[in-house]
Amino acid sequence: MKKRINSDDSKVVLSAVQDIVKLLSIVTVFNTPGERFQIASHVFRVFDLVEKSYSLGRMITILNTWEDPYIIYECLKAITLLAPGPRIANTPEDSLMHPKKFYYKALLAKEGIIPLLLKMTTVKWLEVKRQAILALGMLIQSCIDVRDVVVGLDGINILINLIYEDIDIDTGKAIAWTLSLLAGVTIKGQSSTLDQSHVIALVKIFTWFLYWKDDTDTLAHSLLGLSYLLPLVELTLENKDVWERAVSMLTHNAIFVKRASLNCLKSIARSNDMQCQFIIERNAVGLTSDLLNYNNTQVKTEACEFIYILARQGYTNVSVHNIISDFLGYCSKSKLHYQYDQNDLRRVPAKKRSHQGL
Repeated sequence: MKKRINSDDSKVVLSAVQDIVKLLSIVTVFNTPGERFQIASHVFRVFDLVEKSYSLGRMITILNTWEDPYIIYECLKAITLLAPGPRIANTPEDSLMHPKKFYYKALLAKEGIIPLLLKMTTVKWLEVKRQAILALGMLIQSCIDVRDVVVGLDGINILINLIYEDIDIDTGKAIAWTLSLLAGVTIKGQSSTLDQSHVIALVKIFTWFLYWKDDTDTLAHSLLGLSYLLPLVELTLENKDVWERAVSMLTHNAIFVKRASLNCLKSIARSNDMQCQFIIERNAVGLTSDLLNYNNTQVKTEACEFIYILARQGYTNVSVHNIISDFLGYCSKSKLHYQYDQNDLRRVPAKKRSHQGL
C-alpha cells in the first residue's frame, strides 16, 4: 500500500486510496461499538495499517497539491472514516484508542487538515465540497479543540456563506449537520463557548433551514442545533417566530423531527424560564399531549420527559394538570418507572433507552 499511494501514476494512487476507503469502511459494515467489539482486533489492525503505511501524510499532500477531483474525493472519504477512530465498546479509558482521546483527530489536525477542509468547501466540484463538509463535521464532533480551530479560522461564516436558496439538498443537509455538531460542542465544552455574534449567526441559519425544505434530516439537525443555542438568545418580538416554529415542528410527520423538536423544547424548559413560558403559551403542552398517543415509543417517551420537566419546574397551569393523568397512564402501561437525580431533578429513566436515532 505504501508504495502504491506514493506512486506518481494517478491511476495507481486512486486505486490505493480506494482500497484504504474499503478497509476503513469496516466501521460502517459493523456500525455500532458493540458490533465492532466482536471483531476488535481486525478493526484496530485496519486503523494501524493506515497509520503505519504513512498513508495519512500522503493523503494530506494530495489534498494540498493535486487537482484530480476523483483522487481528492476518495482522500476525503478516507479522512471522514478515519477521523472518529475505531470507536469500539469497552475500550479502556487510558487507551489512546478510547473515543475521548481523539487520537486520530489530533493526528489529522497536526497534519493541517482543518484549513484544508475549509478550503475544500469552496471548490467547484460538488461531491468534493460535500465530502469536505462531512469530514469537517466528523472532526468537530464532541471535540472542543477542533471546534475552536474551526471557529478561529472563520469556519462558521465560511459554511454559512455556502448557503443560498437553490443549494442542492444534500449539501444543505451536510452543512446543517456539521453546524449542529459545532453548536453541540459549544455548550458541552464548559471551558470555551462561542461569542454572541456566532450564536446569533447560527440561530439565524438554523431558522432559515426550518423554512427552507421539508427534509427530515435538515429539519432534525437544525432543531438539535437550536436546542443548544436558543436558551442563550434573548426572546424578542422580532425573533419570536424561531420558538413558534420549533413548537410547530411537533406536528411534523417524521419521527426524527418530532423527537428533535421535543429535544429542543426540553432544553428550553430546563434553561430559560421566559422562553419556557412563551412556548407553553404557543400550545407546546397541548401538542405534546397529543403525542402521548402517537404510535412510536421513543416519541411518547420524549413527550413524557418534556411534560415531566415542566411539572418539576413548577408550571402548574390547567393545561399541564389536564394531561398529567395521561402521562402517568402511559408510564403505567409501558412499565416506565422514574428515578430522580437530586442534583437537577431531571428524569433518569430506569428502563434503558437510546438516543442514537438523533
